Amino acid sequence: GGQRQRVALARALIKQSPIFVIDEATRYLDTETESDIRESLSTSSSDRITIIISHRLASVYKSTKIIVLDDGKIIASGSHENLLKNSPLYASLWKSQSTSS
Repeated sequence: GGQRQRVALARALIKQSPIFVIDEATRYLDTETESDIRESLSTSSSDRITIIISHRLASVYKSTKIIVLDDGKIIASGSHENLLKNSPLYASLWKSQSTSS
């Protein structure tokens, strides 16, 4: 599963655009493939702005800045560590997603 997502990501990486937007790109991937893609993205995205839209916190927890939305509104932003300490919603989501995987 996820072949279309892998092809789309490969094309985007080859383009070398200064801004890279990924919207739920790993939704249909198994966790091992998702992890491989995250590693590739972190290596290839160091010199560009990368925006990742995801419900899976494992896809974004290493990001420089995470923005937490609730009901369409920004309720918190910061690093993973900062959000675990200061955002009850983020901490709750992280806990539930970490224990379910």
